Amino acid sequence: MKMKDIGWMAGIIEADGNISLARGVTPRINVSMSDLDTIQKVADMFGSKVLVLTSHKKLPGREHHKTMYRSSVGDRRAASWLMTLFSFLSHRRKMQASKAIMSWRNKKRKDTHVSLEQPCKRGHLQRYRRKSEKVRCRGCDAIYNAGQQSNKETMT
Repeated sequence: MKMKDIGWMAGIIEADGNISLARGVTPRINVSMSDLDTIQKVADMFGSKVLVLTSHKKLPGREHHKTMYRSSVGDRRAASWLMTLFSFLSHRRKMQASKAIMSWRNKKRKDTHVSLEQPCKRGHLQRYRRKSEKVRCRGCDAIYNAGQQSNKETMT
């Protein structure tokens, strides 16, 4: 990545972004704006998606407002971005970044998640799930929900 791209991203975060801690420990960078082309570049650099925010238009008297878009990054990638952007940020943003980075560094990390490549008992590929919880994969969940739906229909 070029230095001018890093400086550009720092400027975007200074102007239209925020640095926060999700659940008090996980760093998060959000960028929201009405320019789709700019937010798409931010999302590409973050490696994330563009979300369309429409709830603000539903309020009375705000139908004329532009559609807003958001891209965000969290946890390890957010911490990495904050460390990369740190020297380009203003004093206030540096304080926010420092707090987020220190919280991320001090966070207790446990291997509590099943690998995405690991299949479930029925052979379905699993999505992100915690080992400590008995959560079905998407395939098993679809089978379970279909069975529950047929049970409800036979009871009525």
